[in-house]
Amino acid sequence: MGITLIIVGGIVVLTALGGFIDIQSKRQGGLGGKALERIETLEREVTLLRGEEAARADKIERLESELRFVGKLIEDRSREGGRA
Repeated sequence: MGITLIIVGGIVVLTALGGFIDIQSKRQGGLGGKALERIETLEREVTLLRGEEAARADKIERLESELRFVGKLIEDRSREGGRA
């Protein structure tokens, strides 16, 4: 009979402890206000960086296009100079 009381008492204590821990974690509200603010700041920074990266990629693409055009012009002039 004594072992039964010990087992039942242990189960009751563990259940109560689990409930207490759950209530405490809900009371704290998960992430704090500063953490949420920091996450929002980081999201804005990532958005800005993505925009900058897209602008740089576009600029690089335009420069490569201009470089191909200039290369073709030089190539055409060198052919004309060779024939003259």
